[in-house]
Amino acid sequence: MALYRLLDVLPVFPGDDRITRLFTLVPGSGFGVDALAAIDGLGGRTVPWAEACGRTYDLVVAASPKGDLRLLHGPRVLL
Repeated sequence: MALYRLLDVLPVFPGDDRITRLFTLVPGSGFGVDALAAIDGLGGRTVPWAEACGRTYDLVVAASPKGDLRLLHGPRVLL
């Protein structure tokens, strides 16, 4: 399941202040508020899709190839 792949990534680089881990949902995603609540509960920071699309990233990590990932600015890797 894609959510578990993201949750596996969440603890990477703990305590490294140079890395900001942001999570968002692509519109039309099969996941909903429950997925974002799980990420929030584990200390992940979630942002709305529109805000995520307005930023530039050093790396975009995606758990699924579905949706408009091309709208996120930065190199992408698929788990």
